[in-house]
Amino acid sequence: MLLFIFWASAAIIVFTYLGYPATLMVLSKIRAQPVKKASFSPSVSFIIAGYNEASRIGDKINNLLELDYDPKKIELIIASDGSSDDMVEKIREFGQPNIKVLPFDERRGKAACLNDAVATASHEYLVFADVRQIFDSRALSALMENFSDENVGAVSGELVFVEENESSTAASVDAYWRYEKFIRASEAKIGSVPGVTGAIYALKKSLFAPIPPGTILDDVLIPMQMLMKHRKRVVFESEALAYDKPSTDVKKEEARKKRTLAGNYQLIALLPSVLNPFVNPIFFQFFSHKVLRLLAPAFLILLFVASFFLAPKNPFYFMIFMAQVAFYGLFLMSLKVEALANSFPGKIARSFCIMNWFAVLGFWQYVKDRDTHLWK
Repeated sequence: MLLFIFWASAAIIVFTYLGYPATLMVLSKIRAQPVKKASFSPSVSFIIAGYNEASRIGDKINNLLELDYDPKKIELIIASDGSSDDMVEKIREFGQPNIKVLPFDERRGKAACLNDAVATASHEYLVFADVRQIFDSRALSALMENFSDENVGAVSGELVFVEENESSTAASVDAYWRYEKFIRASEAKIGSVPGVTGAIYALKKSLFAPIPPGTILDDVLIPMQMLMKHRKRVVFESEALAYDKPSTDVKKEEARKKRTLAGNYQLIALLPSVLNPFVNPIFFQFFSHKVLRLLAPAFLILLFVASFFLAPKNPFYFMIFMAQVAFYGLFLMSLKVEALANSFPGKIARSFCIMNWFAVLGFWQYVKDRDTHLWK
């Protein structure tokens, strides 16, 4: 039994973190489905929801109105989710007819605001954005070019972290994000991505379906609902860039990641058909990318325990056990030694261990906190 647990756990872990990306790399070479992009500049409605963003909303509006795109074709719809600062007043100061503000008094969460904002949109092409990130001047044009392909229903942009004084936390976030972007780009090449970058993505309004008000991962549920119902592709556009700064605050990064991983558990509860390979056209991508990541901590524990008991019986299992001890030891040391944390092995150890620990915390948060969807 121990042998079975050891080898099954090892196989699942290796496939999740190495085998799946390798499989995508091969498939993207032999089964690539290029998007038929062409110049396309329709009228667009930006959808933004925020809470207490008075200090940043002006810069965001200016950024979007100054994109390399005809401003007459841009509509901004900004929902204030029960903000207690002067966010609404800051938006109204612009006094432009193409800027609509939805000043909700009650704090309901992002998903509810998005539903209402989309309902008021005047145009077929929607672009979802967050307040914090700044769009590259060509980001909107790059997104829209993909809709020249009639098989495309949604387009994800790329989030780029701009580093200043890189901390160990920022380094681990950036290392994880580079790995994640490679996977998303490869998934898009062979079909569709099981989720988009919430800070920058586009969707056709006619393909949008309202989401439950308590939804945490709107940027996964919205495109997955569209993909499963309409069978349109969700693609990745590497030239549609939004810039952000990686978090240097351990507690804030932990809260954000816990919320995101709690959202994955919630997503499966809200849309269980994603686990049905006969209904979900990208079941392989979704299961490999999303579900196995949630299960990985359990298999890591099983592998460690099984190799501990097998180690005295065979040099091979002893070597595997000691390799795990060394890896987790490296992680623990990187928490104390900044230089080690910023080294390549340190970044890998921190990213891997922290993300798996957050998966555990995310499950606990989903179970105990039903207000996880609210802005923190």
